[in-house]
Amino acid sequence: MRKNDILQPDLKESTIHGDVLSPYNFYHCVIPDTFQVLLAHWHEEAEIGIIRSGKCIYHIASTVHSMETGDLIFLSPNTIHSISEVKGCSMVSDTLVFHLNLLGCNIPDHCSLKYFIPISQNAYSLTPVIHPHDHGYPQIKETLLSVLELFTANENKTISGAELLLKERLFHLFYLLYEYHYVITDILTVSPEIGDEKIKHVLTYMEDHFREPLRISTLAALCNFSEVHFMTLFKKTIGTSCIEYLNLYRLNRAAALLITTDDSVLNIAFDCGFTNISYFNRQFRSKYQMTPLEYRKKQNSV
Repeated sequence: MRKNDILQPDLKESTIHGDVLSPYNFYHCVIPDTFQVLLAHWHEEAEIGIIRSGKCIYHIASTVHSMETGDLIFLSPNTIHSISEVKGCSMVSDTLVFHLNLLGCNIPDHCSLKYFIPISQNAYSLTPVIHPHDHGYPQIKETLLSVLELFTANENKTISGAELLLKERLFHLFYLLYEYHYVITDILTVSPEIGDEKIKHVLTYMEDHFREPLRISTLAALCNFSEVHFMTLFKKTIGTSCIEYLNLYRLNRAAALLITTDDSVLNIAFDCGFTNISYFNRQFRSKYQMTPLEYRKKQNSV
């Protein structure tokens, strides 16, 4: 991932994964080097991947998954998800983010109508995590790894026709997901929860207004929930409290400004919604284990 993809994530991602003709991109992530926390976000593309080594925590919709070496990841489009480190543990993962149009979702034929359009419209849902002991794991893992390898081969132009093989392997991967019942087709089971949609609305509001004082009462009112119910739902969905999330988001923005501007630490802190410079410095040191000026110097020397 590029540095600014980590430091300034869009909650509803506007990042283009690949391009119109090749709507996919590959991400190699290392915790804690790439990030310690990848804040909650969602995108209209599907996401598949594997934990190469180590441990981490995935928050997917309102469920917490403890991920370990060998676990496979399958995220349906528009699924809220975030990643955080397990204290004292590293993690290496490879993921491919791709639009289902790559597999003809935008062309209505029997195949897309039956298998891909329901996933893109969230009428069907992918089982988000497949563990090594789960049914069909060896075949699914083998195919997933070949997809990741073919993406690299296509990027490096080392295999003639790699893009054809990539699409063929992706089709086979979805065949296996359907064959082993990792696509949930019960519409009542997978209908998007109203709560998730409300939390997405709150996250977008926080992104637009993070520089301003934000009160729990204001955010709860966006959902028409009581403050207690809102805070409980937020933590269940995102994996952290609303205040902790807002601080992390502001700190990520501040870190990006330290690298990309010459503004003073004081101005950056105020611009990112912190009204107390001492509190900002404490929070920054707690997250990055260094002062803002030390962080700027280190990042600009890379």
